Amino acid sequence: MHFDYYKGHRFDNKNHIWILFNEYLSLSFSFMTLVIRDRSQSDLSYHDENFLFDPEQFTFIINRKNCFTCDNFVGEDYEKLQFVLRKFNENDPVLLEQLHYFYEIDMDKDDDPDDDGSKKQKMKKITPLHLALRMGNNRSINIILKYMAKISYNASDTIKDILPQLLEYKEFLCYMDELPFQTIQMINKQTLKVANKFSEEIVSINRANRSYVDDSYFLQEMGEDKSNDYFKNYPVSVVCFKIDWVLQDAAGKKFLQNMLNSQKLELYENRTILVIVEFLYKHYRSMILKFRLPVYLF
Repeated sequence: MHFDYYKGHRFDNKNHIWILFNEYLSLSFSFMTLVIRDRSQSDLSYHDENFLFDPEQFTFIINRKNCFTCDNFVGEDYEKLQFVLRKFNENDPVLLEQLHYFYEIDMDKDDDPDDDGSKKQKMKKITPLHLALRMGNNRSINIILKYMAKISYNASDTIKDILPQLLEYKEFLCYMDELPFQTIQMINKQTLKVANKFSEEIVSINRANRSYVDDSYFLQEMGEDKSNDYFKNYPVSVVCFKIDWVLQDAAGKKFLQNMLNSQKLELYENRTILVIVEFLYKHYRSMILKFRLPVYLF
């Protein structure tokens, strides 16, 4: 679709520096932001009792980098990181979403050429969590995981390449606990009338192509039948989360392998991991019965 210059918008999809609305140009930063940032770093320390927190110096994007990825304080100064994120959470929790923001770096080109003979260029996403992990600052990693858990939007596929390395961190389970989310339709769904529960903890579990679910979904996918007197009404809290990368991506396979090898038993008490395991069992149960069980029978 093409818009004339007096309609629609234009967006700098390469560096995320500007967006054009009709005849108005909006920048992702202001020069005053950089002035305030430079002065606050040179004059007063955030440890000083007279230090006045100004979010202006921490809300900018330049060449797809924000305040957490433009320098090394994420990995070098965990106290400053804790201070900034705490202020974000107190003043405007939406600002915490900067932890999901990433820039990309070019990796080596793929050795396998495409059909046209060209080689694909691999891109690696770099988030604040990637930087903290690369610099080996365990305190910063736990702080970032703690505040990422407070963000309503699930962006687990952004950090899926490093998720297997985070299993042993203290705040990992807190982050996993908060991955599921609810839409308005899910919140309004209080009971589910089905023949039997899937397990002791889960009434029913199934996949969906989108987060919007309605009565037809519960009827066709969850097996609900409100008119059947023999079915039971179970109280439910309907949640969903995006785990397609666990099933389809190499990072998902590595995540499951690392979880299997982990000595951390608390992993299997986490509700999100429990749902993943149960879903995988349901998905592969028929294959196991068909191909694995006969070996032990005969």
